[in-house]
Amino acid sequence: MKPRPLFFVPLVILVVSFFMTWTLSADELTIVADPYMPYTGDPASDHPGFMIEIAKAILEKAGHTINYKQVAWDEAMSQAKNADVTAIVGASKDDLPDFIFPEIEQASAQGVFYVSTASSWKYTNVASLEKVCLGIINNYNYTDIQPYIKSNKSNSTKIRMFSDSNALEKMVDALIEGKIQAFVEDQNVMKEFLKTYPKADKIMEAGKLRVPSKLYIAFSPKRAEAQEMSKLISDGTKAMRADGSLKKILDRYNVQDW
Repeated sequence: MKPRPLFFVPLVILVVSFFMTWTLSADELTIVADPYMPYTGDPASDHPGFMIEIAKAILEKAGHTINYKQVAWDEAMSQAKNADVTAIVGASKDDLPDFIFPEIEQASAQGVFYVSTASSWKYTNVASLEKVCLGIINNYNYTDIQPYIKSNKSNSTKIRMFSDSNALEKMVDALIEGKIQAFVEDQNVMKEFLKTYPKADKIMEAGKLRVPSKLYIAFSPKRAEAQEMSKLISDGTKAMRADGSLKKILDRYNVQDW
């Protein structure tokens, strides 16, 4: 066997080092969310949701490849809790209190009550909910009325829960059909949904939740990279706001910086 050149060993070390560095900086990260436009949408669309665009802008700049999957919210939370994915997009701290969250949020959601145009009901306080059967999406957090939901979720005359990827459409249909008398949903989400809903003229607002929900790109504490990724998202969000790139993304969705 011919003796190898003297530069062979350091060359091997250099090549191995390069590929180790490339793997660490350019690994594939899987993120999940449910259909919640304009926050999170179709992975195949050129408008996948502004929170997804924020996540990609920050993480891809750091050298990562992003694999974004859309599933029902229950499934998204399950995958995130099991650490089957890198991050869940659109979570609040009340949704996943033990998760690792960025220092600042990547969105703010304002819950609004909706009723049929034939209804005279208005949301004034938690006590006013006693007069309606309220529609909600399972495992969403509804800030100031969450204790009421928790106390009454087993009472189908007061709370009706919807789930799977078509939960919002099913909930709106239930309102039109009189199966529920009101539901609560984010204002931006409903604005987007009603653009294509055939009976949009039969739905109107009936009050707002007092406390908006801060939404985050959140990481499972079971993931070794959670703290590092959380800081990356937080620093990246601040930098995007400062250099104007956040506004450019939000403008694509007609959303104001909160």
